[in-house]
Amino acid sequence: MFGRKERAALASLDPLHRGLIEQRTLSAVLQPPAWRTLVDSLVHPPPELRKAKHQVPPRTMEIVVPLVRLLAADVDDDAWLGLTVDLRGPGVPDKQGTPRDLPPQPPALKVVEQLARDGWLAVDAQLRHGGRLRLGVVDDVRLRTITKRSASGKRKIKRRQKATERVRVRLTPPKGVAPIVPHSTPRWLTVTAKDGRRPSVAVKAA
Repeated sequence: MFGRKERAALASLDPLHRGLIEQRTLSAVLQPPAWRTLVDSLVHPPPELRKAKHQVPPRTMEIVVPLVRLLAADVDDDAWLGLTVDLRGPGVPDKQGTPRDLPPQPPALKVVEQLARDGWLAVDAQLRHGGRLRLGVVDDVRLRTITKRSASGKRKIKRRQKATERVRVRLTPPKGVAPIVPHSTPRWLTVTAKDGRRPSVAVKAA
């Protein structure tokens, strides 16, 4: 009986909500009212979906939901907001590069390094004041698998992972408005302005 209720609750979900659960991805261009409906579904899922396999992946509630709420408030209801989310993580084959052997340092017997580029968030929004906001977040991940031999002669494998998050933002102001760059910014933040027919302000953070 509970299984039928669970399946019915899953089938009743917003298709984008269900896609986040089953494929861990979401890609859509919607108007703010539709985004608010999705956020409501994410925040208030059916009580039958308690199992871990039916929960949305990490970063959904901590980052994606607050971001959608913020952007939907700054986009007219008849305008469009595009969002692509890929929360499968850096371990999927289409995000990983070719493994390569590195020179081992004793007591290591073998060191294999693999790089992954995990572009997990992209936003394209037509803002209320007439500007356009584009945002992208990429995790550059380095995974090293180290094989060692212990004092007892047994082989041990350790995996070390290091990630660098890179954020890129480009704001195109409304027609006739010149881009402005702040006089001072943190060292980890790079801000540049582009003039011409399509002026914009670009922000890079890493």
